[in-house]
Amino acid sequence: MFVYQVDQPQANGRPVTSHTRTGYGGYKQTDNIRSVCVGKNFVVLSRESGALYRYSLPNVSLQSRTPLGYTAEKMLLNCTSTRLAIISTTNTFKLFDIKESGSQVVANFERKDVWDMKWDSDKEDTIAIMEKSRLHVIQGTIAEDPVANHGYICSFKDLIVRTVEMQTLMQDPKDFDMNLVSDIEVKTLRKAKELLDAGKISDATVFIEQNSHPKLWNLLAKVAMMKLDFKTAEHAFVKLKDYGGICFVKKLETIQSDNLRKAEVLTFYGDLDGAQEIYLQADRRDLAIDMRKKMNDWREVLRLLNFRLEKLGSTTASVVTDALTLEALKHAGDWFAERQKWAQAARYYEAGRHYEELVSCYIKLDDFGRMENLANDLPDGHDMLKVSFLFLTDFQ
Repeated sequence: MFVYQVDQPQANGRPVTSHTRTGYGGYKQTDNIRSVCVGKNFVVLSRESGALYRYSLPNVSLQSRTPLGYTAEKMLLNCTSTRLAIISTTNTFKLFDIKESGSQVVANFERKDVWDMKWDSDKEDTIAIMEKSRLHVIQGTIAEDPVANHGYICSFKDLIVRTVEMQTLMQDPKDFDMNLVSDIEVKTLRKAKELLDAGKISDATVFIEQNSHPKLWNLLAKVAMMKLDFKTAEHAFVKLKDYGGICFVKKLETIQSDNLRKAEVLTFYGDLDGAQEIYLQADRRDLAIDMRKKMNDWREVLRLLNFRLEKLGSTTASVVTDALTLEALKHAGDWFAERQKWAQAARYYEAGRHYEELVSCYIKLDDFGRMENLANDLPDGHDMLKVSFLFLTDFQ
């Protein structure tokens, strides 16, 4: 790790580097750094004297100096590193368009009594600020109606501002109350949901075009897919640059049955139980089984095959001959074995006659009595006979 001495006289526009914080030649800087923020290829420093310094990365050469006339206490760059938000030591909030040549304040915009802020993680012109005891969401320079809130902003993602009442939380940190966390939807998200809930797909599409955001396009795509409106859904996926979603729409268009289309959509959005119900109502148990196999839900596959482990007697495991059932028993046993639940895993391996895995479970369980029974039940010439008899003779 290198520490760059940005206060040292620069050679060829680049500061001297050092592995320590010690200055050179007794040089002392009295204009201390107050705050720092880092962009994609530059870093911005705020000095106590009231100036911004922009240095390039990774060579850390000075690119510009912008006098502010006040000290920036806190700075944040937006998701594209093109706009800088500043809160001063007097809680004045301003925005700057930041370029390599310098920073230009956004004209006719200023807020007072601001103490916290957070940029939208996806949209470059939207920021949430805390002004006194109210939360404001500002798009460009236009503020939405404020919402009463006393929390600190911890995230601003998918058009939802999450705040936490830290002062109350720190009074008793061990007794955390989820009511201290608030998720506040911005106005555009609320409006889009209202239009979609009312079934106004066309109006919602126009509104989202005017207020483009990945969260809104995802919302439109899901509602359109649920209504089997593939034209609108494909348009939303194009806006999202979601090639997988576009291909899925093309696949749905080749399916003739609306019920099966609906089941595929539910699977796509993770509602496996709803999709399975549609498959069973359409007498397509095979599709329900295929879906559960893809999701690695092998115990549900067994249920769909009408297999009940508890109905098997101690000597009836050999009646299981169906290849799919045997495969499902193997994977169900693996699921328990991966979680070190050896007794449950052994039951599935016993039912499916998966002897190699079964021996491993018996060893983990120190169950040599059942190992003896297994040695007697194994067919002649089986690979596990040698191992089983080895344990049988050693522990008798």
